[in-house]
Amino acid sequence: MESPHRGSYLLVNTTPLRKRFATFQDEEGNTHNVINCLQDGQQLISEPYATAQYVVVKEPLCKETGDGHPVIVMARVSIQSYETALDDAQFILANCSIGVRSPKYEKVLLLYTRALYELRRYEECIVKLAEFRELYPDNKLAIDDYRRCQQRLEEVATGHYDFARWTARVAQKVKKGEPPLIDAATYQGPITVRQSKYGCGLFTSHDVEAGDLLLCEKAFHCAFDIMPGSFIEDFTAIQHGQGDIGAFMKKPYGSTSSRETIHVRLQLGTLHKVYRNPGIYLPAITSLSPRSSQTAIAPPSVLDSTLNYQIIENNKFTTEAMGSLSALHDMFAGQESSRSPEYSPFKCSPITTCGMWFLACRANHSCLPNVCRAIIGDMLILRAATSIPANTEIFDGYVFPSDPYPTRRADLKKTYGFTCECPYCRMDEGVSNEDHARRESLAQTLITLAIEPTAMSAKEIGSSLEQLATTYPSQQSCLGVPRLAMVMPLLSISQAAFTIGKNKRSKVVVIYFGLQLLRESGYMVNTQADDGFEIQKWGIMTQGVPETLWMMRETVGKKNPNWKGLDKALRKAYLICNGEDSSFESCYGNSG
Repeated sequence: MESPHRGSYLLVNTTPLRKRFATFQDEEGNTHNVINCLQDGQQLISEPYATAQYVVVKEPLCKETGDGHPVIVMARVSIQSYETALDDAQFILANCSIGVRSPKYEKVLLLYTRALYELRRYEECIVKLAEFRELYPDNKLAIDDYRRCQQRLEEVATGHYDFARWTARVAQKVKKGEPPLIDAATYQGPITVRQSKYGCGLFTSHDVEAGDLLLCEKAFHCAFDIMPGSFIEDFTAIQHGQGDIGAFMKKPYGSTSSRETIHVRLQLGTLHKVYRNPGIYLPAITSLSPRSSQTAIAPPSVLDSTLNYQIIENNKFTTEAMGSLSALHDMFAGQESSRSPEYSPFKCSPITTCGMWFLACRANHSCLPNVCRAIIGDMLILRAATSIPANTEIFDGYVFPSDPYPTRRADLKKTYGFTCECPYCRMDEGVSNEDHARRESLAQTLITLAIEPTAMSAKEIGSSLEQLATTYPSQQSCLGVPRLAMVMPLLSISQAAFTIGKNKRSKVVVIYFGLQLLRESGYMVNTQADDGFEIQKWGIMTQGVPETLWMMRETVGKKNPNWKGLDKALRKAYLICNGEDSSFESCYGNSG
C-alpha cells in the first residue's frame, strides 16, 4: 500500500480543499484526501488544484492518514457530504486515542459543529458550540460561529431579518459576479402544511392582513445567471433619459449562461446535495412527488434521478432578470425613440434565479393568488397580498394572471399538467375564442395608443375601453372577480398621461384611470378616510399597483389631503411586491 505503484496511473476527480489538500472519491463512494506533493523529497506542488478537475497521477504513492485525522472530516464537509462528516467526526471523537486538549480533537469538534450548521440543525449546533467554547474559550472561530448560530435561531423564532443588509450584500456579490447567497435561516410564519383537494397545500393558522410575513425560506439549492455590469449602467441611463432605447435593445448584452443552462445547473446541484446526504434530503425531495400524497409509501433508499428530475421541474421557482429579452421587449414595446420611461422607477434586477424551496413550493396555484412571492439572493419571501382568514388555503400564481386565458391554460397544462379551476378561469372558460382574441387585440391597441402621447385620443381610448369591458361576462364585476386584461391598458394610459406633464387634464387622467386600475384588480378604495385615501380591501398584487400608487401620489402632491394615505398604501404595496421595504426610499424617494 505505502509504495509507489510503478507503471500505473490514477485518474481522480478532485475537489479543492485548501492549498495542501484536495479530495477525491473512489468507485465505492469513499472519500480520500490527496496531498499535493512530489515524490522526490515530498516537495509541495506550488500550484495546487484551483478548481474541481480530473487529474491523472503517474505512479501514485498512496499512504493512509489513519483514523482520527481531521482531514477526513474536512474532506467530507468540503464536498457537502455532511451526514458522513457527522458520522466520521463522532467516531473519531469517541474511539480515537487523541486527547480532548489535542489540536486534532479541537479541529474535529469544530468541523462537527460546522456540519450541523450546514444541515440547518441550529439547536444541536449551538449546544455543541457551547460545549466547544467551554473546552476552548480562546478559539475565535467558535465565538463567531456561536453568534451566527444565535442569530439563525432568532430568525427561526421571530422572522426578524436585516433586509437592508441583504440587499446590500446581494448588490455587492452581483457586482463581483458571485452567487448572491445569504446566510440566514428559514422562518415559517402562521402557515401549516395540510391536505387539500389539490394534494398537499399551505394554509393559514390564524387571520393575517395584507403585508404580513408568512414565510421566509432559505433555498435548498439555487442557480444564478448574472447580467454584466454594463447592462445596469446602460439601463439606468435609459431610465434617466440619457440613452437611446433603440440602440439599447440592439446591443448584445452577454450573460454568464442561458436559461436552459441555469435549469441544468439547478438539477445537478440539487441531485448532488441529495446524493451526498440521502438520509435527510432524499425523503424531503421525494415527498414532493404527486405519488407520495396519493399513497402511503416508504421513504426511498436509493436516488431515482428520473423521478427527482421531474420533481425539480415541477417545483422549481424561476425569476427572470430585467435584462431578459422578453422583459425588455414588453417594457419598451414599439419604442424606437430615445424617450425615457421616467414613469417607471422600479428596481432593475440583473439576476436570473432558479431554485428549490421545499416549503414554498407546497403552495398551490390560482390565477387570483392571495400571496405575493419575492426572491432576494437565495431567500424566498411570501407575504399576504390581501386579508386571509384562518384555515384558508394559500394560493400562489405560477403564471401571470394578466396573461390571456388561452395562454395561461396552455402554459399550466404544458408545464404542470393541470387545468386551473379558480373563479377567474371559470369565468374565462365561458368566453368564446372570438371574444378572447378580440380582448387581446383591444388591449394591445390601447397599449400601443398610450406609447406615444401625441397619438392619444380621449374618445378613441374611451371607446376601446368600453369594448374591452364587453368581452367579459356582465356578472363578473358584480361577483367581485377582477378583470385583469384591463390592467395593462389602464396602466399604460396612466403612464403616458403622467409623462406628458403636470397640466390639469393629465392629472385627472392619472387619478381617474389609476383608481379604475385598482378597482379592476379587486381593490376597494375609500377617498374619504382620515388620510384622504385608504385601501379598504386589497386585491391582486402586480408590479403595476405600486407604480400606479406612486404616480397618483406624485400627481396630487404633498399638500393634497390624499398624499399621506397614498404614500402609506404605496409603501405597503412595495413591501408586498418586493418582500421588504428597506429599499423603498431609494426606489420611490423620501416620503417624509
